[in-house]
This record gives sequence, structure tokens and C-alpha cells, in this order.
Amino acid sequence: MDSPTNEDARRVPAGRRSVPVLGMAYDRVADLRRAEFRAYNGNQVCLELEVSENMVPLSNEDMWHIVLNGGYYGNCSNEREMEIEDAWFDNLPIEEQSSVKLKSWGKIFNVFPPYDDPWESRGKYIQATFWELRLDQVVDLRHFKGRLH
Repeated sequence: MDSPTNEDARRVPAGRRSVPVLGMAYDRVADLRRAEFRAYNGNQVCLELEVSENMVPLSNEDMWHIVLNGGYYGNCSNEREMEIEDAWFDNLPIEEQSSVKLKSWGKIFNVFPPYDDPWESRGKYIQATFWELRLDQVVDLRHFKGRLH
């Protein structure tokens, strides 16, 4: 990849030098033919970045919907266990529900060791979140065409 140029730097709006970034973490080059990339139509760009690990919390991308929707991330592994756990949670006092729910959210950061079953997966889709993206962190840039399937 060519080094960033002054022209690249001018594309960043004046006064704005950092933005929150959400991406996928891979220990290998991302296969752009995979399903998570095919749901978009048109021209796409994949950035490969090198960011210090201590600046990037990793989380379970599949389970973020629980946190985003204010839900409780339980410990169940099948439908029956979920019904029992939901009943237990629903019968807690409201204040305790809030505390238990907030504590449960920490599990989205448990991405290792990988685990995959029909009920839950961990480590399959790892989300990387960081606040700042600098041009010197860009290792590679690939253009590709998304195709809706």
C-alpha cells in the first residue's frame, strides 16, 4: 500500500481528527466472500489496521444486540433453561434486575476460548471497538464490490 499523502489528510474535516470506529477483528486476512460482507451492494472498502491491543476492547458481535436493547444476558444453553432464567429474572425486584442486568453485560467481552453451539457462539464474530483511527494505523486498503445474495 502507498503511504498516506497530504491529499489523504485533507479529506479529514477541519478540526476533526478522531472518530469512534467499530470493526471486525480477524487474526487473518478477512475473506470478503463471506456472508457478513455480501449483504451490501455496490463499491466497498476494507481497511486492514494495526492498532495496539490495549486500545481495542474485543466483544462478541453476535450478542451486542442484548446490550443495545437493554436486555439481560443470561447463562442458558437451551429453550427450557431460558424460560426458567427469564422467570427468575422477572421475579427480581426492579432495582436488583437493573444490577443483575448490568453485570451480565460484561459477558460480551468473553470472546475466548472460542465456543459455538446452536444456542450461542463466542469468538466466531469478534467486534473491535476503538476511539481513534489514524492514517499511520492503516496497513492495507482493499476495494471490492458488494453483491446482494
